[in-house]
Amino acid sequence: MCGEPRPVHVNWPLGPVCVRCYQRVRADPGPCAQCQAVRPLIGTGHHGTRICGPCSGSGPAYACRDCGAAGQLRDRGRCAACALRRRLDTITGELAPAAAGQARVTFAQLQARTSPTVLLRSLHGGGLALFVRLLDAAQPISHELLDTCPASGSREHLRAMLVDAGVLPARTERLARIECWLDKLLAGQPADRARLLRAFATWHVLRRTRRRARGGDASTSADSGARTRIRVALELACWLAGQRCDLATATQADIDRWITQHPTRAQHARAFLAWARDRRLAGDIQIPTRPGTKPGQALPDRERWQVLDRCLHDHTLPIADRVAGALVLLYGQPLSHVVTLDPDSVQRRNGHTYLTLGSCAVRLPSELATLTGQLRAQATARPAGPASRRWLFPSQRPGEHLRPAVLGARLRRRSPGHRTARNSALLALAAELPAPVLASLLGLHLNTAVRWTQYAQTDWAAYLAARAGMLPSGTNRQRS
Repeated sequence: MCGEPRPVHVNWPLGPVCVRCYQRVRADPGPCAQCQAVRPLIGTGHHGTRICGPCSGSGPAYACRDCGAAGQLRDRGRCAACALRRRLDTITGELAPAAAGQARVTFAQLQARTSPTVLLRSLHGGGLALFVRLLDAAQPISHELLDTCPASGSREHLRAMLVDAGVLPARTERLARIECWLDKLLAGQPADRARLLRAFATWHVLRRTRRRARGGDASTSADSGARTRIRVALELACWLAGQRCDLATATQADIDRWITQHPTRAQHARAFLAWARDRRLAGDIQIPTRPGTKPGQALPDRERWQVLDRCLHDHTLPIADRVAGALVLLYGQPLSHVVTLDPDSVQRRNGHTYLTLGSCAVRLPSELATLTGQLRAQATARPAGPASRRWLFPSQRPGEHLRPAVLGARLRRRSPGHRTARNSALLALAAELPAPVLASLLGLHLNTAVRWTQYAQTDWAAYLAARAGMLPSGTNRQRS
């Protein structure tokens, strides 16, 4: 069917078929050219028409044993809808009447938002056991009840499904996870130390995290940074206690000694000491600011254009990976920003496609505009729940976007140089655009845009100096 050299999964009447084509044909049945029945078309009739298995004389019909619907079968010859119905009957038969009624209502809400195939795959193994445990609790399903279950990927996936279906209200999961983690971290600490660290976490770290979440920053790196700042603050407080002092009595010599012993942790404690000093919980102690560093290695332009050409023209790659790679290669976008793009950020005006990356929209080249339009069409075709958003790069969890680390791993498999490509893209743009324009177009902070323009000017000046040094004496350097 696809004509590509792959291992044969099954021999149908039309010929050998790989596993991809086997799954695709069974999941997309069509009307048979002879009997007109809607079935997977696995044979070839007269004049090359596609026919079903029974009409070909040697193929199965792939029909559900319960309802007779043809297509992809799941549970012992049953379609996804019948297999899901049997699973619901099994669950409700083992529950009390009140819990069984709640199970039917919840299942109806989930089925209204999720296809039977996806729902059946989600409620399998650990997800099904967790769902039964919630129903068997004989109380309304809530976030607090779900938090009592052991932390796992199945729990968070089930939570996302329930929120997307409207069974649970939406909440900022990032903050909830950090707060639960904070309770475990401070358990067993002395009361005064726990009170100090909880105040720092609540009024400084979590406050900033909550503000960034409202602004749409849902990156996992922000969560990791918040946890690191709290953990390092606790380590510093414990170290000072071991030196028979505390923040109020610590001197700059004590802090310098801690920096010497923990050089990699020092910068993460700067916010804690500044917060304590501003509230007169500590004396005049501080950690010096780390000097700024220049960007890392940049990908040569020739290699960057080669990778971009593959993103735009290699039809074997997923559209999402092609669009994400092109945004990195052309506009130097960080993956934490790419994954938060939604269909509303793509607009069609006067025959051109525009993408909003910063405060104003960028007009996309024609080939990238076509790919972005296809990605937007896929995003808008997926239904969105009452409390969820559509994303251009959706996650497998309902209502959530793809994690930057997952997208980065996918891009590294396609092209190992995507990290350095962002540096080269930003250097190329900063060499041509003023810092305010660069910031508004790409969504950069003005100070960040200014630094990139300075880096670009430095590199260009170094190139001119090297070029001038290579010229023979007496050459007209202005002309060169």
